[in-house]
Amino acid sequence: INHFKYLLLIIFSSFSFATEPLIITEIMDDPSQVSDINGEWFEIYNPTDESVDISNYYFKDNGTDSLKVENGTIIEAMDYMVFAVSDNNSNGGFSVDYIYDRSLFKLDNNEDELIFYNNLNVLVDQVNYNSNLGGGSGYSKELNGLFYDNNNFPNDWSLSESTYGLGDFGTPGTENSTNISTISFSSDSIYFG
Repeated sequence: INHFKYLLLIIFSSFSFATEPLIITEIMDDPSQVSDINGEWFEIYNPTDESVDISNYYFKDNGTDSLKVENGTIIEAMDYMVFAVSDNNSNGGFSVDYIYDRSLFKLDNNEDELIFYNNLNVLVDQVNYNSNLGGGSGYSKELNGLFYDNNNFPNDWSLSESTYGLGDFGTPGTENSTNISTISFSSDSIYFG
């Protein structure tokens, strides 16, 4: 039995988990009312009751795209943060929390990854998306609920049902239109939504 205990310790100690449960909740990779150069965006959510300093956190894909978050960037408790390539004067009509350089990080229309790491290089969240969701240009991809242990399953995502600004579908900075209450089980906890 002592050998089994050490084996479990070795297995669990080899994994790194982020302490912040920040969630990627929405992705607009192909707007129709404005060009991708002006209208791409994605959103994260902080479901905790404390603000989180995301200075030096970063987003990447499996290619060469990478976006490092600047110092002094804080996502408030129970709040959304929208990352976009331009401000509301040219992005299709929504408020932006963080503007980034699209030449460093872009959202491919057909298939891409959005991988989120903290400042210690520990994975916070990851979404791999592709065109299997259907829809097409002008629809954001929304997470159906906030309490999934792993939001990287296609069945956990839907196309937005609400419009914003000039008429694209999405809910940047607000609760998703497809958000449903969920119950999710993991080996050590139960979440009710």
